[in-house]
Amino acid sequence: MWTWIFGFFFAVFVGSQGVEIVNINVPKAIENGTVSSLVLDCDYNVPEDEKNGLVVKWYLRDIPVPVYQWIPGRKPQDLGLLKGKVNLEYRASEDYHKKYRSLNILNPTTELSGEYKCHVSTLEDEKEAKAIMTVYVVPKSVELWTVKPNPESVNVTCRVEGVYPEAKLELFREHGSFRTRAPVVGAVVQTSWRDGTYDITLSKTIEDRTLLSETTFDCVATIPGTDIQKTRRLTYLPAHLSTTTPTPEDKEPYTSPKSSERSAELSEEVEEIIEQTFSRRHNAPVPSEISQTESTSSPRNPRNLFLLAFSLLAILAR
Repeated sequence: MWTWIFGFFFAVFVGSQGVEIVNINVPKAIENGTVSSLVLDCDYNVPEDEKNGLVVKWYLRDIPVPVYQWIPGRKPQDLGLLKGKVNLEYRASEDYHKKYRSLNILNPTTELSGEYKCHVSTLEDEKEAKAIMTVYVVPKSVELWTVKPNPESVNVTCRVEGVYPEAKLELFREHGSFRTRAPVVGAVVQTSWRDGTYDITLSKTIEDRTLLSETTFDCVATIPGTDIQKTRRLTYLPAHLSTTTPTPEDKEPYTSPKSSERSAELSEEVEEIIEQTFSRRHNAPVPSEISQTESTSSPRNPRNLFLLAFSLLAILAR
């Protein structure tokens, strides 16, 4: 009697375990066009007394009908978006009840990105497990630039072209002596769809007076579902900080036109005095070294005037 009772409760306990999904293994991220095939696997355990009613199905995203179905004893079926894109001969196991449990997708493309759901059911129980796969496209270009719409402000623009899925664009700025980094809020985002990929533009106009020092802008593009992140950086100097006053060493001496004319007149007068004085004292023409004291590059300048005066004093002192 006790043996019968024990056997009854043991059977109830084992049967109550039902279907168990041990593991779901789905590639997290695959670059578009880089692999010829990939496998999505779903391992499970089913009680012996329930295996006759086993059905394995795969669903993609929120599509209500399965994209793959297999019933032991029958051929697997590819359906919907996966029609013609699954290797139906692929075997995940030699176990009769697990043989065609997996998806072997051929030449995966971006349209096959999304959440996959493995659904395992019997006549008594059912279980499901989910995982996301992203087939991505690396951006063709990521650019960051500035434009001055007026003297008092700057427009900062970041653009990403040819990316999938839609990338997340963020704009940051660093400023001050401690290079504090903060997000730029209020930026305008525009998104367009072209040839199966996204083009995204983010822009923000900032008044120069709000930038108290040289500022570094960072544009960060992140592809969801992947570890891929692209960054572009530029440095901007606000207009009110770019005007500098030249130092005394940088300033060129200024000579007015009237001053130059007066110097030339004085030089002529001194030369005349030298000639008269030298003639009276020596009855001879002025020596060539005195008459040639003018600079060939700049005659009648103050320097030559000084030399003529110095020569005159030397003559008078003889």
